[in-house]
Amino acid sequence: MTQVLSPPGVLPGTERLLALAEERCRKLSVRLTPWRRQVLSILLEAPRPMGAYALLDHLRVMAGPAAPPAIYRALDFLVTQGLAHRLASQSTYVACMTCGAAPGHAHAFLLCQSCGRATEIEDHRVEHAIASMVGRVGFQVFGRTVEVDGLCSGCASHESVKVSTAPAPSTA
Repeated sequence: MTQVLSPPGVLPGTERLLALAEERCRKLSVRLTPWRRQVLSILLEAPRPMGAYALLDHLRVMAGPAAPPAIYRALDFLVTQGLAHRLASQSTYVACMTCGAAPGHAHAFLLCQSCGRATEIEDHRVEHAIASMVGRVGFQVFGRTVEVDGLCSGCASHESVKVSTAPAPSTA
């Protein structure tokens, strides 16, 4: 069964997810410092994936001077702890919509090429398919992130309206 996890910017429970993240960090005996928490909060509220420098600009407005190494360290921590995901195809980051409550799940993202949203989905069939493929060839897996490019339903319906109302090409 496919479970669609709300994309960033849509979920009303940012504080609830931050509390889940803090609990996960306590269980793992790692610290979700105020800086890391702020980065995670921005990712949770972002309407689309964010690059490190966009995050840095956002943090500079909120918290004053910040250097690139600080943001990369925070992002590395969040990814390592399962609180955020790196979308390699875009060099961007998104908050994990389970905030680490489902550690080790295969991460699958539907990436809209029109509006830029990334929707995280959870489907155990994806995990089983990956396990089956790598098992057949003896491949050692270090990470499992599936990125699917396309159009979200809102943009797809908008695109179909644009296409259906466009004037027919001239044959002259």
